[in-house]
Amino acid sequence: MLGKSDIERMKASTKIETAADIKEQKLISQQQREAQQQQAKERKARMQEMDRERQKKVPPTESEIAQREKDTGILSKAQA
Repeated sequence: MLGKSDIERMKASTKIETAADIKEQKLISQQQREAQQQQAKERKARMQEMDRERQKKVPPTESEIAQREKDTGILSKAQA
């Protein structure tokens, strides 16, 4: 059996949420998710730009040169 102090402790620790409170919490959570997604998109765009810059500076490998020549040959045959 529960004592009076136990019941009072349970009542004090229980938070009653109204529909408005729940709606507000959902809205706040959604806004936080959107902000995180926006930051992730910006970070991804920065990383992609850095990768493009890096690729411009690095000379192509032998396999990339061979692939490019092969693609150019196929394209010229297709256009002829």
